[in-house]
Amino acid sequence: MTGPAPIDLALRTVTLGSALLLVGALPVAMQFLRSLGAAQREVPRALTRFRRILRCAAVAVGASALLTFWRFADQLQAASATNDAGDAVRQALSSQFGSWTALRVPVAVVLWFVVAIALAAPSPAGWLSWAAPAVVLAASLPMTSHAGVTNAVGILVDLLHLASGGVWVAGVLALAVVVPLALRAGTADRRRQVLLSCAAGFSRLAVLAVSVAVVTGFAQPFLAGVDLRSLSGTTWGAAATMKLLLVVAIVVAGGVNHRVLIGRLRRARSRVRVDDSAAALLGVVSLEVVLGVATVLAAALLVSTPPP
Repeated sequence: MTGPAPIDLALRTVTLGSALLLVGALPVAMQFLRSLGAAQREVPRALTRFRRILRCAAVAVGASALLTFWRFADQLQAASATNDAGDAVRQALSSQFGSWTALRVPVAVVLWFVVAIALAAPSPAGWLSWAAPAVVLAASLPMTSHAGVTNAVGILVDLLHLASGGVWVAGVLALAVVVPLALRAGTADRRRQVLLSCAAGFSRLAVLAVSVAVVTGFAQPFLAGVDLRSLSGTTWGAAATMKLLLVVAIVVAGGVNHRVLIGRLRRARSRVRVDDSAAALLGVVSLEVVLGVATVLAAALLVSTPPP
């Protein structure tokens, strides 16, 4: 089995994870702002933390795009007869991979500004200013992958898969931001109120996002014309299997939160029981973050490897 170079896999992982976060954070931010309407004291601190995370993601997208483009142009220069750097850059920009990779740099700069503006003063105009570059960023991912799909339906399925996965990634990170803040809230009832409003609100959104991600994930190999019998013994097959197992683990962890821990928190009344329920919720959310990072790594390996 052969796969991409470690540096290329690392760049793809950073790009994919950061892009998923920036794309999925928009509906998640809107959901959490609605959920936190009765908990105004927690809103500024939660948004400040979330804004910092998203701005770091925008920097990561821009930096990884520059490094990826530089490596691509360097490979073209090494393969050319003239060994001219300027000609290699022009060749890179004229290719689909190079042009879409380069486009991520200005898109990342725009997102660095608009996420802060949209979260500082939420409004329909702010959400639209965030949505436009986020759509372009999402579109750049299938256009620079080895997914093997070039038709409109396949690209649309890829975009739905990326957007739904991004919602889940952003939601889990948002919960990881909000839960610690809620643990410092005043009374037991206050803690329970903040946690329930955020966790229950995202749980409904997560069920939809994971459902779409699973359906589109199963549809992708068929649209790409992959023969499932040829998956054994290939890097692509190993990455697909690893991703599938991780998604199953994520569904189980999400089910524990949705069916067990949120119900326990809803029944809790004393400060001790609220704290215990919140700690359990945070523990499972932390596990989901780890599983999410592993899933992004498996997905990066998958899109960096041509299908069999």
